[in-house]
Amino acid sequence: MTDRIEGRRERTARLTAAAETAVAKARAEGISPFEVMRELTGEPAAVCHGYLMSRPDALEVQQLAQEAKERAEEALIKAAAAAGPVVRVRRQWNDYRLAAYPLSEVEELHWSNISGGIQATAPRSFVHGYVWCDRMIAGELAHSCAHGRGPHRIKVCITKKHNETVFPLVLETLAHGR
Repeated sequence: MTDRIEGRRERTARLTAAAETAVAKARAEGISPFEVMRELTGEPAAVCHGYLMSRPDALEVQQLAQEAKERAEEALIKAAAAAGPVVRVRRQWNDYRLAAYPLSEVEELHWSNISGGIQATAPRSFVHGYVWCDRMIAGELAHSCAHGRGPHRIKVCITKKHNETVFPLVLETLAHGR
């Protein structure tokens, strides 16, 4: 039996059908149609994005999935905050990806202008500390465990933004040398 190469029309038809299936499944399960499409097709994100954007309801379903994910994460953070302060951390001072950790899980707080991960230089010093990559309550970090079996102890940045209510406690903890 020989494998036949998929033609352009066949590929377009397959991916258009997959986009329709992905949106329907995502709507029913409250998840991202982009993730479903990548899972269904194995295609790169850019290809999936193009086919999904041809559907008028894809962004609406994505927005609903994002809102549901944020509500679930906030519930986890709120439950964890009952046991003690929770901080939101990131790998670099300007990274959009945030993860929530109990403040008690952040070790060796210090001021630095060098980030974790890619060792990027920040325009000024920010509070940094170390966390275990597998102990986050919710969210995501720029860390993949691709460089070796985890968990890993990683350097993170704690900015005042997204930590307005707990930042005075972060500074107090830092001043006491924890």
